[in-house]
Amino acid sequence: MQLPCCKAVGERQAFDLSTGTAPWRVNVPTSPSFATAVPASDPAWAPVNGADWIGPPGGWDAEGDYTYEVRFEVPRCPVGRDITVSGNFAADNRAAIFVGPSTTPVAVSQGTFDYGFLPGSITPFSATFPSAGAGTYVLKAVVNNSGGVTGLAVQATVASVCRTAS
Repeated sequence: MQLPCCKAVGERQAFDLSTGTAPWRVNVPTSPSFATAVPASDPAWAPVNGADWIGPPGGWDAEGDYTYEVRFEVPRCPVGRDITVSGNFAADNRAAIFVGPSTTPVAVSQGTFDYGFLPGSITPFSATFPSAGAGTYVLKAVVNNSGGVTGLAVQATVASVCRTAS
């Protein structure tokens, strides 16, 4: 997924990074590699508007950290821009959201503990990168499963506002 270059100062561009829409991947505690995340459901999980619940392929009940991520490219362009990644998320169980260049994403929300899948636990997040440089960026969620099924739902948008000539 690549953010298009701006054509004019003041232009706004956006695209959807939500689970169920964007190509999310997951790394499970028992594997060193990432796999494509798959649709998941549990009757206890609250709906997150604009997102679908996803989980790892195969078993969902191993205890430990599940790392979910979606990557996008920011190309080098003649018009500079600020980038904002924002939305809401829920997870079963605890979760933290990280956003930024793929080599140095920063924590932007810790979410709630253990009951992050309940309606009152849907958590907003936002991160802005002024004058964002070219490269690969990542939206990542680390979900700590304490046992039983696990999953993640993220409604997210990456938006750029075109600033000045670079």
